[in-house]
Amino acid sequence: MTQAATADTLQGNYTYWIDNDIQNAKTAQSATGNLSNEIDIAGYAPGLHTLNIRMKAKDCSYKFYIAPSEKPDTTPEAEASLIGYKYGFNESVTNVKLDNLKEITFTNTLFDIPAPTEFAKVEDGKFSIDKASSTVKMSRKSELNFSMQFQGSNRQWSNILHKDTVIADNINRQAVELKTYSSISLDKIGRGDFHAVKFTIDKANTYYLVSSKASRIALYNEDGTEMQRFSETDTQQGKATYFNTGTYYAVVYNLGSNTSLRLSDKQNAMPTPVINYKDEMLSISCTDADAKVYYTLDGTEPNAQSQLYKEAFKLDHNATVKAIAIGKDCADSYIATYQIDSYAVAAPTISYSNLHICFGEALHFGSILRRCQDLLYTGRNRAYQQEQSLHRSGGADEELHREGDSPAQRLPRLAGYHLSTECG
Repeated sequence: MTQAATADTLQGNYTYWIDNDIQNAKTAQSATGNLSNEIDIAGYAPGLHTLNIRMKAKDCSYKFYIAPSEKPDTTPEAEASLIGYKYGFNESVTNVKLDNLKEITFTNTLFDIPAPTEFAKVEDGKFSIDKASSTVKMSRKSELNFSMQFQGSNRQWSNILHKDTVIADNINRQAVELKTYSSISLDKIGRGDFHAVKFTIDKANTYYLVSSKASRIALYNEDGTEMQRFSETDTQQGKATYFNTGTYYAVVYNLGSNTSLRLSDKQNAMPTPVINYKDEMLSISCTDADAKVYYTLDGTEPNAQSQLYKEAFKLDHNATVKAIAIGKDCADSYIATYQIDSYAVAAPTISYSNLHICFGEALHFGSILRRCQDLLYTGRNRAYQQEQSLHRSGGADEELHREGDSPAQRLPRLAGYHLSTECG
């Protein structure tokens, strides 16, 4: 550290110390009014310090000089290592931990690029309608930003590496028909996806297109021209819209959860049924005593031709239950949905003895444990009833399920059993 100060033509001794260490102050001599001296600060920590100087001026008064000085940090830096990195597409970010690697090489590494239905905006799409097939097509171009950062062992992040690109995609959706005064159910979808709904107005009037959960709707004429767009508030409260006779299409998007869509010229509607399932008993209730409740068990949309609910009943298999309440002088209720998936087909057992093969399976229904004989094995696509003769080498790796189950109800398990015989 070099000290330098100027006194009014001062000659003689002066005193100096560093920071508040006045007890170890040192005295030096100056032959002129200019001070210049090398001070050893080896014993001080790196960083900013204060040099204090006291000297006697020409008028015999004492003057103080304070000069900030910095001791550089000459400690060699530890060799950095990588403890992690993060990458993302648009707002989505994935964090990856590393075990103090000196370096990492990405050679032809493929990151899971999200589909446009996950990140793009439906509002950016251009829509067209094929009346013959009732198909709604969306074409769009979406910006996709890829970013990446690395974290060192000092917990500091590197500069952001990024790459911007544009992804074009086309989506075709078959329109689902919505009847006036009725409802349909729509499943939750990605932020960049949509449902297509078609409805026909036979009588010009003011109608309400209402959604049971938050969603957005864009209305189109049959020729593909856009009519208007509904916000989340519009769809849930029911925005009055005048329709002439004709066919219309609705693009429904931004569904954060499963929803039900209803079209009616009346704002009043039947209350939504409530589905309860406990101890293998299914019950459906509605707060309107005059309502008729119809239901399905296979996931299809219920209507007035579906099974009429009368009382609670036993249900001992997987099912997608949907129910709707219908009454006079008001619109149908929203569709209620309840998923039962607590029943699973256990892994089958396969035994082989004396050229006979036997399949078995245990199914647990509540407190009853029984051996099921109505199994199917896909190798021959017929019901397994009894032991089968096997006179050749082969494998028994079969997919089993219960007779009468719909594809949605089947929960297959595989059991492997390789067979080998000497018989021809």
